Amino acid sequence: MNQEKLEQLLEFLISNPQETEWIEFKMNRFEEEEFWEIISWLSNTANLFEREFWYLIYWVEDTTHKVKWTTVSCKKKKIWNNPLEHRISQMLNPKIDLRIHEFIYKDKNIVLIEVPRAVDRPVQFKNEAYIRIDSVTRKLKDYPEKERKIWHNAMNINFETEIALSNITDSELLSLLDYPSYFKLTEQALPENRDWIIDKFVQEKFIKKNDFWTYELFYLLIIC
Repeated sequence: MNQEKLEQLLEFLISNPQETEWIEFKMNRFEEEEFWEIISWLSNTANLFEREFWYLIYWVEDTTHKVKWTTVSCKKKKIWNNPLEHRISQMLNPKIDLRIHEFIYKDKNIVLIEVPRAVDRPVQFKNEAYIRIDSVTRKLKDYPEKERKIWHNAMNINFETEIALSNITDSELLSLLDYPSYFKLTEQALPENRDWIIDKFVQEKFIKKNDFWTYELFYLLIIC
C-alpha cells in the first residue's frame, strides 16, 4: 500500500467517534506477550464479525484519536535475535499474514498493522486462542458458542470467493486485470470510463469496494 493510501486508511480509522471493536490503539510501548494476544483476538474477532481485516495502531490516543509520535518499530524489533516478523510462525498457530506498515504521517511516526481474520480455525498464541468481549481480552475457550461460530465460518468458506488481493487502488486493479478480454468474451461493449469498468466488476461480485476507497480482488476473477 502506498503512502497516500496509508494516510487515507489512517484518517478513516481515526475518524471513528471512539475506539471500535475492530480497531485497537496502543500507546508508545511494546510488550511481546500482550502483542501476540492482541493479534490473536483481533484475528479471531474479525472472523466472528466477518470482516477481512482488523487493525492495531501505534500510537493514537484511544479517547481523543490524536496522532502521537511512536518509537515502536515492529520491523526493527528483535526478540531473541529474531526479527518480529519472523516470529509469527513461532508464536501463532496457524501463522497469519500480518501486514506491518511503518510510515510518517504529518511528521509523526506511525505503525499500522493489518490483521487478517482467522480463516480455517481460531488463531492461537501459546496454545490459547483469544477474543475481545466488551473491551476486555478473554480466552476463547470460555465462550464455546463463539468458538463454534469461528469453526462454522471456516466450514462455509468458498475458495473462489475468498480474497486474493486486498487494499489495492483502482489504478492497480485495472493494471492487474485483462478487462478488455472479459468484455470481449462476454460480448459486451467495453466501457469508455474506467469507473464504469470497476462498477461492472463490483456488480458481478468479482471485486469488493472497501470503506476507504480501495478494493478487494476475489480468486474467482483470477481463475475465470
